[in-house]
Amino acid sequence: MVEPTTVAAMALPGDADIARAEAFTREPFVHPGEELASALAAGTPRRRALDQALAELDAGLKVPSPGWRREFSLLLGLERVLSEEEPKLADGTTLSAHQVDALSGTLTALLAEASNGLGANGGAVDVLAGAAILGVEEEDAPDGPVEVLEEPELDEDEDEEEEVSLDEDDDDEEEFDRAPAEEDDDEEEEDVTAELEAELDRAEAETPLADWDEEEDSEGPEDDQQLAEQPEDPNAAKRFWFEHATGAGKTVAALGFVEASRTGGVLILTHRRNLVDQFHGELRDRGYRDRICGALLDGHDAANGPVTVETYQWFVRNAGRISDSYAIVICDEAHTALGEKTSAAIRAWAGPIFVGMTATGALIARHVTDLFPTQTSRFDLAQAARRGVISPLRCIRIPPGPGVRTIAKVPLRRGEVDTEFDQEMLAELLDQTPFNMAIADLYKTRFNGVPGVVYAAGVKHAYNVAAAFREFGINAMGVSGETPKRELARVLADYESGKIDVLVAEGLFASRTDLIRAGIKEVLDSNSQPVQRVVTGGARVGYQLLLRSELEEARRNGLRLSLFVVGVLRIQGSVTPELAEATIERIRIFGALRGPAEVLRLIERRVARGVEE
Repeated sequence: MVEPTTVAAMALPGDADIARAEAFTREPFVHPGEELASALAAGTPRRRALDQALAELDAGLKVPSPGWRREFSLLLGLERVLSEEEPKLADGTTLSAHQVDALSGTLTALLAEASNGLGANGGAVDVLAGAAILGVEEEDAPDGPVEVLEEPELDEDEDEEEEVSLDEDDDDEEEFDRAPAEEDDDEEEEDVTAELEAELDRAEAETPLADWDEEEDSEGPEDDQQLAEQPEDPNAAKRFWFEHATGAGKTVAALGFVEASRTGGVLILTHRRNLVDQFHGELRDRGYRDRICGALLDGHDAANGPVTVETYQWFVRNAGRISDSYAIVICDEAHTALGEKTSAAIRAWAGPIFVGMTATGALIARHVTDLFPTQTSRFDLAQAARRGVISPLRCIRIPPGPGVRTIAKVPLRRGEVDTEFDQEMLAELLDQTPFNMAIADLYKTRFNGVPGVVYAAGVKHAYNVAAAFREFGINAMGVSGETPKRELARVLADYESGKIDVLVAEGLFASRTDLIRAGIKEVLDSNSQPVQRVVTGGARVGYQLLLRSELEEARRNGLRLSLFVVGVLRIQGSVTPELAEATIERIRIFGALRGPAEVLRLIERRVARGVEE
């Protein structure tokens, strides 16, 4: 990267130089409403980006160098995206508040790093975006320092899997096998927030991930020694992560980073090949078809913001050969990148910015933060349910009977990038006729007449559970990842039309689109009569955004709006209480209503939820 001269860095640049640099980098250097002197003050990251771009132009470069792209393409792009009143993707999709939080939190950390630089020891910048940026309530913020656990060692053969048994002491066995005597229905059904908090407390108390390998206790370093090794990780300050609940739109948030990087390449890593195809589909659907690019290796360069999607296995195999064109690496399901070889390859690649994303960071935060030190956004399952992004869930536990093997006896399989239950043994344990009949009986007792989806542990298990449902008179169909696409499409159509009541699935949904379609159908079915009465009168179905401009136009025309929505209605954050008071007559909602708190309080009496009149 060509460095600017000291004299050039002192004076404010002229309009011609700014125009040249903007054409060269494909990024604006002064946003609408900004003053030149403050936007490009000497020493600021944006000014350094401009000066270095001009230096590269003067040196004869036709496109920004890989060094410039890695240092500035994401930073400038995030400033551009977030300067808009409504950050959008290429296809016009408006990013939700928590998706914007992921981008703004990363920008905050990048600006801190760019302004302060790395410390002398090369450690991570001590930045965690504040609650105002993250959209996190105060009580959700972590307390105290995060403990770092040592990662268990893997076998050198990347294709070999190692069987590891869970700790099986008597106390654990009693904990799993003990069945409560009798409980009320209210005790059997617990709010998901309480469930999650209990799980987190148990996980932190037991720290099972530290007990995988008995040799660790004798050979591994102590916690204080592990912490002392951190300065040897010079790229730690460029690795960030955010937590978004399942169903809250992590993929769309990831595409926000794609939108931000116009010149720097984006490498998206995921842990399964079918998810590579899913990401490609999202890129095409969201307006980034032309940027999809095959893997760039061995010095091949591209400065048009190429986007490559690959697996972690591919990443490990090609470590050291991957092109410097990639300025950003997005790690999908970041907790699956914690294997020894994968994490070592990430640490060894000192050039790009890494952004990890996961839905389960709260459960294993001490491990994710070992590889991705800076958390930039948190939007967990409980918050998503409270804000209406996903449905509040209920959890019903069926304790195993005496003498029945429990899940504690199922061994873990440690692969190259992940550790999980042995799927065959888990399915074998759960696929027992008494269990399957109990599941069907419970569903008929609790949810009879309500369409739903039941997830099974394996292909055979899915079909056997579906057969048990049919024994109880419930029209159920088992499907799996092995179901042919045409048959799967037919089954989904039958489910949506009401011919099938329950889907029993093993890896059913290739994308969340099918899940959303199925969920909307459940809302429509549960409110079929009122929906049929008014849907022809102008209902909005799905995710709807009520824009400030729409309300301002209504006010100019002297109109007051009556809205009917099946799905989610979000009132734009810039809508003022005065504007809402003047333009919203009535809202009828089958789903969730979101927006500025003061606006929602003001119009509360004008909102009819569900079938209430």
